[in-house]
Amino acid sequence: MSKKKKQRINEYDQNPAETIKKTYKKKRRVRRLRVFLILLIAVALGAYFYSPYSRLQTIHISGNHFISNEEIQQAMNCDEDSIRLFCWSSAIKDRVSKISGIKSVAVEKSIFDGLIVSVTESAPIAYQMQEGNAKVLFDNGTMKDISDPELIRKVQSLPQLSQFNDEEILKQFAENFAQVDESVRTQLSDIMFEPQESDPLRVKLLSDDNKESYVRIDDMVYQLQYYNTVVSQNSENCYFDFLGGHVYQRACD
Repeated sequence: MSKKKKQRINEYDQNPAETIKKTYKKKRRVRRLRVFLILLIAVALGAYFYSPYSRLQTIHISGNHFISNEEIQQAMNCDEDSIRLFCWSSAIKDRVSKISGIKSVAVEKSIFDGLIVSVTESAPIAYQMQEGNAKVLFDNGTMKDISDPELIRKVQSLPQLSQFNDEEILKQFAENFAQVDESVRTQLSDIMFEPQESDPLRVKLLSDDNKESYVRIDDMVYQLQYYNTVVSQNSENCYFDFLGGHVYQRACD
């Protein structure tokens, strides 16, 4: 009859039952710690969202002249009671950049100062009047409706456009006219689109002193680079045609 050998456990051997017990206790401590951390985070978030620091206290907008604070704030989709975490700077920048007449946008968030939005508008180069309201033309070819009397008075220092009924023609004009020297642009009071069958891009320019000039939209940068010299040296003339290889001039009536 065979005898079973007894398994001896000395003080240096690990007791399997004790090992299982210790492992269970360790896992239970980890679970308790995890639950505690989750509750702590939930309480902290609840306290944060309940506190005034979770919401925008102020919104400061700067750099805008022709575009109102209301339009910019509406595009932002955030107001002074919005939750700060939900007002992403990158999203605000993208939305405000889509406003006609906006060239660039910078957004800063501060715990104490709220939201700071700094915009740079495209340069206004001309305007149109329609039913008592004005449309300002920017150097990137976009247009902006303005009805504020103060802004209308401001844009009236720019050349007034007429007969530009095609958006593509107007955009082409803006891109070229913006490159004309400012010393020439500031002398002009009116710009009329007067195409001919032989010259579909012809434009008529009227200066403040009633000088009449003709240029071509796609060549006006080159043609008008000599405007100041030609006009000043021929002050007795009131008609200047820059369309040909030479400037055709005619005396004042």
